[in-house]
Amino acid sequence: MKTEELHRLEELTLFPENFRVLESMTVQEALEIVDNLLKSNESRGLTDIQEVIFRHAWDGHSYLEIAHASGYDAGYIRDVGARLWRSLSLALGEKVSKNNFRAALRRYQQSQ
Repeated sequence: MKTEELHRLEELTLFPENFRVLESMTVQEALEIVDNLLKSNESRGLTDIQEVIFRHAWDGHSYLEIAHASGYDAGYIRDVGARLWRSLSLALGEKVSKNNFRAALRRYQQSQ
């Protein structure tokens, strides 16, 4: 595990009340946060395909699964997803990926 992940795990262990806050965020709440972050950082919110990718990624789906469900090419879904995580990285000031975006949004929510 990376140092940041260990620190976060330690924080959840020492302060279990944080875990309840983290687990209570819904995909809709997360979408609102992301849309607002992108609007303030890029002057535009989520596109329709970005929202599709976000919703499916929230549920743990692969890019291939997202492509099949949405009718788009897997390469296109991967490219749009990569741009979405890059935009979120800029907006949040930390590296965001398909694997860590939920944790990054939770940290942001807690800091507000």
